[in-house]
Amino acid sequence: MRGAIDDDPDDWDDADRDDDFDPDRIMECAYWRCGELFEAKSTNHIFCRKACRSRQRKWERSVHRNARRKRG
Repeated sequence: MRGAIDDDPDDWDDADRDDDFDPDRIMECAYWRCGELFEAKSTNHIFCRKACRSRQRKWERSVHRNARRKRG
C-alpha cells in the first residue's frame, strides 16, 4: 500500500521547474471550436496545433464561399 502523495509546492525541487516557461505567453487557441490554452512560442503562434490552424482556415473559406453564393 502506498502513502498519500504530498503535492505541496514548497516540497518541489528546482529541477521540476521549467526555466523556459513564460506565463505571459499563455494564449487561447484561435480556432473557434477549440479554445485550448497553450504556450505561444512566438507572436505569430495563435493555434495550439497544426490541425486547429487547418480547420480554422477551412471554416473561413467555407464562410467566404457561402457569402459569395448569397451575393450571387
